[in-house]
Amino acid sequence: MNSLSRFLMALPVLMCAGQSWTSSADWMNLTGAETAPNIAEIVVENDRVRLTLEVYIGDLDVFEDLVPNELLSDGG
Repeated sequence: MNSLSRFLMALPVLMCAGQSWTSSADWMNLTGAETAPNIAEIVVENDRVRLTLEVYIGDLDVFEDLVPNELLSDGG
């Protein structure tokens, strides 16, 4: 390997010497939930299973048997 090749390989390290670099990341959702109108989150715990539903208002009639009557009657 000639000296120019060695220099070019070492250049990024030399450019970063003495610099304080930080990095960050962002969550990339792979489930499609960001575009789904209805979402079910299921959490299995030691003594129970917890189900959280996020239901699109246009689909409420499909899920209305799961919603308490007092919430439907007062518009909540």
